[in-house]
Amino acid sequence: LKAVTSWGGTLILHPSLSVSGEYAQNMGVKDDAGAVKVGANVRLGEMELGAKYKNLQRSFGEVDEDAGETTGYGLSLRLGDVSVTTERDVVHRREAGEILKTITSLGVNYEVGKVGILRAGYEYVDLDKLVEQGKGGTTTSVGMDFYIPGGTITADVVYSGDGALRSPWASLGEEQGGERSTSIGLGYNLDNDISVLLGYKLVDFSSVEAEERKATATAEFSIRF
Repeated sequence: LKAVTSWGGTLILHPSLSVSGEYAQNMGVKDDAGAVKVGANVRLGEMELGAKYKNLQRSFGEVDEDAGETTGYGLSLRLGDVSVTTERDVVHRREAGEILKTITSLGVNYEVGKVGILRAGYEYVDLDKLVEQGKGGTTTSVGMDFYIPGGTITADVVYSGDGALRSPWASLGEEQGGERSTSIGLGYNLDNDISVLLGYKLVDFSSVEAEERKATATAEFSIRF
């Protein structure tokens, strides 16, 4: 069980310029479990540009025992029904302070009228022991958010593996390796400040012996003060 509290706000400096900030704390950990995020958005006619910076202490969300704090920044561009985002996170080693890994991601969203939002993403991880072998970890994803009265239905297919970029529906044979997850979720807003999110995820992953599966169900309840 993970409980996170957060405080945040947005300051509108001009009809075309706003800045925002948020602080979050993982209540299940006593030390080094905070996260800070700041950002700014500017509108230039029909185009909207955004930038953000974040700093996560080592115990906020990282499960790697060797990992220390994480810093990252991101840029976004929205024009009409299309939005593009890119982010780069740097995870430092817990003891030496050196870089453990870097994570670079790119996402594209397309709003399909009143139906929903079509999403596609790509992520590349530079990890020390993978770089030494001339490899890197990649993740590709395709998803859709469907609008329903009072909420949203989400569906995603995600593929993760080592080496070259592959489709989310790539083969999980022994030679290719990797992991593919298929998930569906239902989010419902009880009012402006209370929401419920139910999810189900099915993970297919390859191993030396055989292809295996793992299913997970989740439930989240959120209250904004």
